[in-house]
Amino acid sequence: MRWTDPAKAGRAPLLTTTKAAVVVGGRVRFARRPRKPKKDGTPRAKPRELEHKEQVIVAEWLDRAGILYCAVPNGGQRHPGVARKLSAEGVKAGVPDLLIFERPPHADARGVAVEMKQADGGRVSNAQGEWHASLMAQGWIVIVAHGAAEALKALNALGYRVPG
Repeated sequence: MRWTDPAKAGRAPLLTTTKAAVVVGGRVRFARRPRKPKKDGTPRAKPRELEHKEQVIVAEWLDRAGILYCAVPNGGQRHPGVARKLSAEGVKAGVPDLLIFERPPHADARGVAVEMKQADGGRVSNAQGEWHASLMAQGWIVIVAHGAAEALKALNALGYRVPG
């Protein structure tokens, strides 16, 4: 299939915008405005990327400790069709990022839920707050950790350790 310029073909353009656009895989993609750099001029990372890096550190620590846990991949942008499928399968908004199923050695709880936030900020959404309250009512401990260091400190305080 060849692309034909609508103006040359005597037709009105299909897309009228002042934004820069590119066609990728048959879809029009608009260029996004670049993120405003930090005061020192370095580029800003996307908030989800910062949280991702912190969560990876905690997940690797839990793996080394041999603790039974799982990550809940609720965050991020998804195509509406994929979001509908996941919702139909039971995915719920606000579920904490990490669920630890082993009882903590130094606390009387059924498990531990860890909500990861950026080290330099981040807040708990209404849906997350509702989940936290529900889990605590069921006997879970909920940790809202701003960065990996804070999460690991809380897990150590509950008695979780990396052997050796």
